[in-house]
Amino acid sequence: MSMRVVPESWEDFQLYWEHMCNDVLEKNKATTDLFTIMKNAPVPPIPVFRQIPDRLWRRAFPRLAPFGIWATMGLCPPAVRAKLGYRWSERDERRFQFGARMFRVAWAATPAPVGDGHASVNQNGEVLFGEPSDGGVVIEGNPVGP
Repeated sequence: MSMRVVPESWEDFQLYWEHMCNDVLEKNKATTDLFTIMKNAPVPPIPVFRQIPDRLWRRAFPRLAPFGIWATMGLCPPAVRAKLGYRWSERDERRFQFGARMFRVAWAATPAPVGDGHASVNQNGEVLFGEPSDGGVVIEGNPVGP
């Protein structure tokens, strides 16, 4: 990404973000495809999930997908939710904020290398956890992407 399009300050970024969410972003095939993919996702290439048999994943995931979509919408600004036609109640917001607090507590208690917040993808498409300077830890060589 070119640095010439990066806003110069936090205030400039906030103005840019608001403009993008309110005036530029739109509901289109890409946004609707995202939710279709979320509803039909294969087992993720993460070791802990790879231990789940495919048959069980295919039965369980459709029941979990609505939660993933709900959590994704919780991360979106109200303007984006409205554009996508997604209803978000005060109850949803309270539940989402509670879940976010619980996630922060759980993440803080997670040991490194997973809990240190550093993840990247190397040139071979492998997910790495840990400091980039030490080369990270390859997660069983599972490639990310196509």
